[in-house]
Amino acid sequence: MIKELKDVRYKFKEQKENYLEITKNLSTEKKKELLGGLLETDLWTYFQFIIEILFDIASEEEDYIKLLEKVYLKVKNDMASTPFFNMLIDLGQNKKDIGIKIYNKIQKERNNEGLKEISGLILGGYSIKDNKILEKLIKEKKLIYPNTITILKAIMVKSERLFDKDNNYDLSEKEYDFLDFVSQSDDERFLRELMNLYRFLYPIDETSFYKKIKDLMSKKKSSINGMVWIFKEKLKLSNTQLLELAELTRDCDEYAIGELINALTHNKSDYSSQEIKQISELFIYWINKDLGFKVRFFDYSLEELSKKNIEFLDYFLENYKKIGIIEKSLNYNFLFPRIFERLIKHRIKESTIKLLEKDIKNKDAKLFYKLVDKIVGIIYKTDEKEKMFKIFLPLAEKVQEIAENEDFINQRNKKLEDYTFDNLIDYIKELLSQFMFRKREFDFDEIYKNLAKFKELNDIAKLKLQKLQKDKRYSPMFWLCSWQRDNELKQTYLQEMENFIIKSKTIENKKSGDNTRELMSRLDNEGSFWNTFSEIIFANKFLPNYNSILEPKIPNTDNNADLAIELLDKQILFELANPETNRNVHIDNGAVAVKNKLDYIIRKKSSQFFSKKTFDEMKDKKRKDLFLIVVDSSRSMIDEYMIEDSFYGSLAVEFYRNNKTGETTEPKTVRKNNAVIKNKEFISGLVYFKPQLVNLNGEIKFILRGDIINNPNAINKITPEDYKKLKKIIFED
Repeated sequence: MIKELKDVRYKFKEQKENYLEITKNLSTEKKKELLGGLLETDLWTYFQFIIEILFDIASEEEDYIKLLEKVYLKVKNDMASTPFFNMLIDLGQNKKDIGIKIYNKIQKERNNEGLKEISGLILGGYSIKDNKILEKLIKEKKLIYPNTITILKAIMVKSERLFDKDNNYDLSEKEYDFLDFVSQSDDERFLRELMNLYRFLYPIDETSFYKKIKDLMSKKKSSINGMVWIFKEKLKLSNTQLLELAELTRDCDEYAIGELINALTHNKSDYSSQEIKQISELFIYWINKDLGFKVRFFDYSLEELSKKNIEFLDYFLENYKKIGIIEKSLNYNFLFPRIFERLIKHRIKESTIKLLEKDIKNKDAKLFYKLVDKIVGIIYKTDEKEKMFKIFLPLAEKVQEIAENEDFINQRNKKLEDYTFDNLIDYIKELLSQFMFRKREFDFDEIYKNLAKFKELNDIAKLKLQKLQKDKRYSPMFWLCSWQRDNELKQTYLQEMENFIIKSKTIENKKSGDNTRELMSRLDNEGSFWNTFSEIIFANKFLPNYNSILEPKIPNTDNNADLAIELLDKQILFELANPETNRNVHIDNGAVAVKNKLDYIIRKKSSQFFSKKTFDEMKDKKRKDLFLIVVDSSRSMIDEYMIEDSFYGSLAVEFYRNNKTGETTEPKTVRKNNAVIKNKEFISGLVYFKPQLVNLNGEIKFILRGDIINNPNAINKITPEDYKKLKKIIFED
């Protein structure tokens, strides 16, 4: 028989309409058998059909009650269970004699409390025409579980159906008294059911039931208050009522507050300025209670509320100083930028204007930089770059103007309107980072005193540093020579530079003839300075030995490498990269996907090394040179896994599926054929390292930690002897 029903699977309307036709020749016993079989399948496949059978064969017999209970246990927590509960009401209303017997049998003989609760639906249906049993139960006024919930359900069902027939219907005085009696309880099981009843009966007398809802919410029980916001739309609350009840919920648990916030966000009525103030104050209250990360919808609601009405952004910008979590010693400077980020998600143009209009810079410069930084973190990835450039330019000009009047902020002289959008974003981000993180108060007497301890470095750098001091421009050397803290680390940096100057005096430089030129030219450029330091610390491992050459000519090209040495009868050329953190990680306000930056480095450096003539010489065994890319990974996210992906292909899981049978093979880990190095036969391999500060026998120094990776596709590969010798030179202490 079940097979014959396949045409109405999940078609609940057809199941209901065709029930009589399908079952017209079935006896009650056959219907019970069919019901039993359906309950052994996925109940929801034929749910309406099951409901029709249950109503059709209803009886007070034990086997029927067991079937009823079995269905109840399967559907009790499912939102799609309404047809089952409506069927119970219909049993009481339309099969009243059988229905009341089923109700009595459940109340007297069943142990399942949930089943006893929902039997109130049968009693409610029965009481539509005969109210005596329900009246007697109400008169007894007993708070007993689950009996009280059974009575409340019965009152709700009876009253709702009678009100549907006659809009002048109202509850009796005794019923109202019973509801008030139950409301005095502190048992949340009773109160939840009472609130559910208020929801359904609200249209009968909106004024009376609103007061009852408000009184019940005054108990400030989270599970009760949270219910109101779930069915808010049915109550059709005014904004005044909405905010009145919101105040009663503000100290409830995270779940109830989350439901309230969702209701506030999706309210269809516009808010007045006073209501915006009330709602904003609620959000500030919750932020200060440390609920910002704990409550559902919190960030989303700030975004949506501000999207609907710009006054939310206005209010927060005017009242941000109210924000602070005292217990954690967190003030608005730490907390408000994240809130601001949410408020401006759909208000970028307005936010740039309002930051200037409200003069946040003069009220709190540190906060101003953080808020501009949040704007940058949102707009940098826009597809409408020309439009966003025009929107952002006035705020960027304000940041530039501030930089021009601040000491030791290294701004550029180029007009901002001449930048591309991406370059403008990068430049403003650079300025903001200087404002937010750079120490700009220096003891120059101490700086020059400490610099003098490194004679060679002092001789070449002091005059340049003094000029930078006079011009109020920053140099990383100011930080390195300030020894109030981290003095051992800073001295080690300075010692590496001192060593390089000494070691390189006798070393030829094929590009400029001056081995200190790059260091001196980059004293006022922080990024370039640390790139040069990477080259210095690596070169120091070889200088002054191995016939080293600095900035050597790359054979058969116009390019220069960073270092060349002779080792085991061959020349080895090194080209170094010190990549910074990925741009999107540096700029974005949140989590982002990270591309393998090493792939780009390999492509770029390979192109720098490559010469067709040299390549042919290598293939013809006429040239033994090794071309090695060197990566200082200390400032980037490049790690061993990215290196392996670049050299051997990215990881993947491989399995095979038989499309006919659906069977699959056991999955196995493989590498894709997408290694960037595979077509770079010119490159012999990669050296990667990170400097590490150590104490070796009382000497504080840098050592390098890393490894050398052979290119499996290279023409001139790194031999085991090359590897052993290079590793000893570069990585042994």
